Amino acid sequence: MENLKLSLHAPISLARRVGASSATQSYRSDFMRDRDRVLYSRAFRRLAGKTQVYLTGADDHLRTRLTHTLEVSQIARTISQQLQLDCDLTEAIALGHDIGHTPFGHAGERMLHELMIENLKTESGSTVLIPKDFRGFKHNLQGVATSILAEKNYENNGLNLTNFTLWGIQAHSDSTYKNQSENDLGYYHQFSKYYNIEESNPAPAWSFEAFVVREADEIAQHHHDLEDAIRGKLITQSEITIQINKSFGLFLSEHHKQIINKMKATNDEEVYIALLAKLVVDLFVTRLIECSIKNMNALIEKEKLTDQTFGQFIMQTKPEQVSNIISYDELALGDSGEKFSYAETEFRKFISSRVLASYDIQKADSKGQYIIRKIFRALTTSPSQLPDHCVIEFMQKFEEGKNWNNIRAREGMGVIRETFKKAVTAPLSVDAELLLRRVVCNYIASMTDKYAKTVFNEIYH
Repeated sequence: MENLKLSLHAPISLARRVGASSATQSYRSDFMRDRDRVLYSRAFRRLAGKTQVYLTGADDHLRTRLTHTLEVSQIARTISQQLQLDCDLTEAIALGHDIGHTPFGHAGERMLHELMIENLKTESGSTVLIPKDFRGFKHNLQGVATSILAEKNYENNGLNLTNFTLWGIQAHSDSTYKNQSENDLGYYHQFSKYYNIEESNPAPAWSFEAFVVREADEIAQHHHDLEDAIRGKLITQSEITIQINKSFGLFLSEHHKQIINKMKATNDEEVYIALLAKLVVDLFVTRLIECSIKNMNALIEKEKLTDQTFGQFIMQTKPEQVSNIISYDELALGDSGEKFSYAETEFRKFISSRVLASYDIQKADSKGQYIIRKIFRALTTSPSQLPDHCVIEFMQKFEEGKNWNNIRAREGMGVIRETFKKAVTAPLSVDAELLLRRVVCNYIASMTDKYAKTVFNEIYH
């Protein structure tokens, strides 16, 4: 395997936090602190109760957002180590990449987005267009918002993560929906200043570590979606083996072919699943490392990069100009020959058609979306059902000049709830209704599957 000519890890000298750092230990870098802050957050712990593909609780061995996150972290760290990147930053991004995810997987995410782009209806029946700064929901962007607004470890600065970690969290997935305009996610524009190199400079704190996590997320999804599908009896072992040969036959090494032969020879489902995971992860990771090293070396030569100039290169280069450096294909070869990325796309379509589009998954997705929609309607219509922390969240934005936590400690929650009741009593002002919708959205997004079902049952039964 080719050796790297220079380490292109994120320069820690460009890392910054919005809030003051209280760092005292010399044995932890800023990126190590980010990793630990994510790991000890409440949002991270809730991932254990959130759906990956199947609804949580259907089977003790099916993936949750937490087990998925841990697998992404392990894969990403392995890749970063070989690419001489910062493994602590990689791990911080990987552990935090889904902390803004909804209950019920991507189906829940899409439902919240639909609800948050709906225009308002007045009592007279007229329509009020929602200002773009209030619109939309997307789990990767919500991850940044969650780390800043929902966590309280560092008071008003949330987890107070560095710009590089925050940029990596939002960059692990597309920042827009394929069928929606960019303005539909305008609510999240306010957070971009937190992941810039400098607050007043729009240059983002991009990193190759973030691109590695994005690819590791896909690799983890490929193998565990297939594993869950086998356990869920959605697809047979022979169908998977045939598709792997069809998609990746040109890229299989002798080692990979030996694994496939073992897969064909076993009738033990657990043995097959273990071999499948080994094959998929090794095939993708090996290819990604080999091609990424060649692409990084080509970039180093083209830009004449050094340890001293790489930081300036980050500030002067847009992330989309270098996002394909971490790739399954050698960029210098262009379109000549077969591309692994084409095979990967074909393989992904196969998984989607046989697994994600199955009756069992779509039934579960529809159920989750129904629960979210009903909770949202109930809480925006009768907001007195919101818990105290949501009431505080609303009032802190609705009347920003007051310290509502101090008022609660001094006068009690009942006084605040009376003020809240007046603010959200129909007819609401447009500002109050928009704020209420976002508070409800944030509350639902934070829920585990089980808690969402509990809230639904409490409201409607």
